[in-house]
Amino acid sequence: MNTEISEIVETIVSRRKKSQNKNRICKFLLMLVVVMAAVVSCGKKENVAEYEVTNVQLGDISLSVSKTGQVVSDNAVSVYTTASQRVSKVFFKEGDNVKKGDVVVTFYPVDKNETLRKIKMKTLEIKKYERNIADAKGSLRRKKESKSLEIQQKSRDLYNAEELYKVGGETRVNVDDARKALRNSRIDLDTVDSEQKASIEDSRTALKTAKLELATLQEDLALIKDQITSPVNGVITEMTADENYKVNTETTLFKVSDSQNMRAEVSLSDTQVKNIEVGQRVEITSDALPDGEKVEGEVSQISGVAKKSSSLDESDTVVKINLNETRGLKPGATITAKIFYKESKNVTKLPYSSVINENGKYYVFVVGKGNKVSKKEVKVGLNDDSYYEIASGVSIGEKVITVADETLKDGQKIKIADPSKQKMKPKGVIFKEEKPSQRGGGPVLCRKEAIC
Repeated sequence: MNTEISEIVETIVSRRKKSQNKNRICKFLLMLVVVMAAVVSCGKKENVAEYEVTNVQLGDISLSVSKTGQVVSDNAVSVYTTASQRVSKVFFKEGDNVKKGDVVVTFYPVDKNETLRKIKMKTLEIKKYERNIADAKGSLRRKKESKSLEIQQKSRDLYNAEELYKVGGETRVNVDDARKALRNSRIDLDTVDSEQKASIEDSRTALKTAKLELATLQEDLALIKDQITSPVNGVITEMTADENYKVNTETTLFKVSDSQNMRAEVSLSDTQVKNIEVGQRVEITSDALPDGEKVEGEVSQISGVAKKSSSLDESDTVVKINLNETRGLKPGATITAKIFYKESKNVTKLPYSSVINENGKYYVFVVGKGNKVSKKEVKVGLNDDSYYEIASGVSIGEKVITVADETLKDGQKIKIADPSKQKMKPKGVIFKEEKPSQRGGGPVLCRKEAIC
């Protein structure tokens, strides 16, 4: 009996142990399933698109015309040569600063020496003519005196012959001979007088010509320069003189421009100039300025005459710009003038790429709580190459999707891209200036190598 009871107890205990083991295994399996489910659940990532965002901000928007032009001077002097001379030295080049009185060009002395030699020869020639005239006058005086004495003697001889003839002491033939001799002497006197006077007159004419030639040579000498100096303080904007080259009369040697009175000039086409008015703000950039520096100015004058350009259907109008300061600019420097013809200051603005255009209405995607986006209609105003003026629809500080696309949905959850990890735009990406498409309001992006 006791043995049977003992066996029954052992059986009950054994069954209880098996039941407990089964419970433990079930609990372990249950826990394993839970853990595996958790692991699987954690391994699954929510598929959320990542977008860059932009804060709605205040800024300026402007419309402008940009054109390459040149710095010119109100006081530009062209320096000429007044004689034919050969250039010896040129001490400055285009772009160099010069002061009034600085020697810019020198000449070889050969031309001056040759003129001096001619002056000396002409002076000797004049003295010779003067001596000839004096000698001729002296000779004429002496010959006239001699002929006058001779005529006096011939007159007395004729008188005596006529008196003797009256008393029969002389023949008629002798009287006639005496009369003929007197007449010949008088003719000789007239001949000598006329010949000598003609000789003297020729010498006087030659003398007058020689004096005129001497005066011309002296004028030439005065025009011949050993050197040419700058007439003003300024900058050499043109240098045509070259060493060892002969320059002719009235040849421009160089141009010097006053660097104190400068302005900028650009030529605008008919389509560009139509928006331009006197007084508009101008921003000047140039390679002559330090990197990043700009010079402010304003439109001072618009030419009243348009000149035909290379295009037959276009013409160019010169626009003059006063400079508020010159800094490193010099006359002749190439500049780019950006003329602002319409400006909105301190307005709410967003990038082109943030705005989409649907059937004439403009929308943006605002990022709200939980990074969910909401599509909002906005009113746009002035727009430039990069930004829209936002008249209403969003507030300063709100976050807006930087580059809106067609996949965005109202209420969609997004992930905001880390600004510090934003990818750099590839090199060569440019903005193409055109009206936004019906879907996208931003500029078209394209690579320089591609056709947009």
